[in-house]
Amino acid sequence: MIPFDLIRSGLVRRWHMNPDMAHSGETNAQHRWMVVSLILALNPQASRALLIEALWHDVGELRAGDLSAPFKRENPAIAMDHAVFEFQARREICGSFDLTAQEMLWLKMVDQLAAYLWMLIRAPHLARRLDWMGDRDRVVSIADDLGVKAAVKELIGWFAAGGPPTNPDLRHCITPFPAMAGGGSNA
Repeated sequence: MIPFDLIRSGLVRRWHMNPDMAHSGETNAQHRWMVVSLILALNPQASRALLIEALWHDVGELRAGDLSAPFKRENPAIAMDHAVFEFQARREICGSFDLTAQEMLWLKMVDQLAAYLWMLIRAPHLARRLDWMGDRDRVVSIADDLGVKAAVKELIGWFAAGGPPTNPDLRHCITPFPAMAGGGSNA
């Protein structure tokens, strides 16, 4: 493990190839924190391996950079070569864990969900565009496969509205996420 590069990888800026989101200022550290937080909220029984993979999934971008989602969709061969290089760089920096197919699906869904939620925070007007609607629909479809469609749709609704309802008369509409339902420990 190369702790120096592991820490530095969090400083890599996301969205640099996206003119609509480049202003958002999100770093890989912020994104990876959001991914881990979403996994814990939606899947409180997640394995240690899944949580570490979520925390470190973009570490290789320190050396490989990142490609935009539209570019990856339009150039799958280049995207695959890039993914291999990024994964090799990441393994050199911090190693990797083997995930089950189900865990890989969780990571994919929550990675994309985090990007969609960040868009809702920083550039909500983009949610009306067909490409972003397609991204949302792909996330919801994977969430359905994982059995968390309702929770993901509710979460998207909260972010689109600027947060959960604050009106006490609407509090009954909030379904707590499993990891938050029992509260947390301050110990």
